Amino acid sequence: MERADYTREGIDRWLAKLDDRVQSRLRRFRIEMEEEGLRSSTVRTWLSKARVFLGYLADRSKEPEDAGPSDIVAFVRMRLRICRRRRGSPPAYFVGWRCSYTGAIQRLLRNIQGQWPPTTAWTSRLERTERIFSSEDSTRSTFGSFTLTRGSFSNTSINAALR
Repeated sequence: MERADYTREGIDRWLAKLDDRVQSRLRRFRIEMEEEGLRSSTVRTWLSKARVFLGYLADRSKEPEDAGPSDIVAFVRMRLRICRRRRGSPPAYFVGWRCSYTGAIQRLLRNIQGQWPPTTAWTSRLERTERIFSSEDSTRSTFGSFTLTRGSFSNTSINAALR
């Protein structure tokens, strides 16, 4: 039996002890990582970090589908406080320590939400504007008194005043 098989069996044992919703999310997360060819040690570590994050969200009565960047920041701060309390000092290599959590959590949320990071209002507006200008038959768009034409910009109020 290969080492990866032992790791998979160990993961199955501790997954079996979890709540059904958490268990199903983590199983899907594991399958995705294994399909992408990640090492068994990475899968095990990231599942562990993801499990802790899902527990953090559950304690705050928040669903992973609604989690955002601020939740990750708050989680990392909480874990840092725990680490300082246990060790008496912060991790020696803070960036690596933080990334060990954020990489796993961001990948988990991408798996659950379909994309990560979530779109913002600004991103949505930018995408809408890009769609307007990328269509072949649309060479001119008007937003209020502003007219946008490929390669130029004009404000009808300013143009009328200048005439």
